[in-house]
Amino acid sequence: MVRVWKSPLVQGLALARRRYYAHARYLIPRVHDVHLHHRIFSTSSDHRPPQLHSEPNPFALEKDTWAEKHAPKWMVPYIQLSRINRPAGTYMLLWPCFWSTALAAPVGALPDPTLLALFATGSLIMRSAGCTINDMWDKDFDKQVERTNQRPLASGALTYRQAWTFLGVQLSAGLAVLLQLNPYTIGLGVTSLGFVVAYPYMKRITYWPQAMLGLTFNY
Repeated sequence: MVRVWKSPLVQGLALARRRYYAHARYLIPRVHDVHLHHRIFSTSSDHRPPQLHSEPNPFALEKDTWAEKHAPKWMVPYIQLSRINRPAGTYMLLWPCFWSTALAAPVGALPDPTLLALFATGSLIMRSAGCTINDMWDKDFDKQVERTNQRPLASGALTYRQAWTFLGVQLSAGLAVLLQLNPYTIGLGVTSLGFVVAYPYMKRITYWPQAMLGLTFNY
């Protein structure tokens, strides 16, 4: 018999995995066990299973941001629609722009501050515009999903007409930033809109819409 050599790291991980599954069945009660415990030790005549603790709506947790605390009430739905209060997506657009600008700078020189400012403004505007398009396209679907049914369009906090007007302002501001760059960059920026518009539709035809989202961010 040929024995396959395993490194100490692989052996340690395998041992930890076996120990985890050996103890998990004792630490995590099964649903029917909880129900049986309730039936045996309960003195009431109500034989319905106990109400299990449910996780709060993730979007409700995300509402506890600076926007809801400090922004005017009429502005809050627009901030939530554009996800300005959740900047992770903006960073995903911003950092590659900053890195490329730094790499393109002459040796020993700092990156062009004008370009950095344009990229920062453009990243904020176009990421928020992409979120607006996503919510507009998915409004009817968002109503049916617990994670998204409290978004401004799905909940009725904003109308479709208000969203279209807001999107027009966002795209106009994004175009104003884009026109400050060279023609080649303008062409790339315009063609990227096709990915932004296509992403919400990918949810209807594939289980991997994140692939299109990743392509959009990396275009």
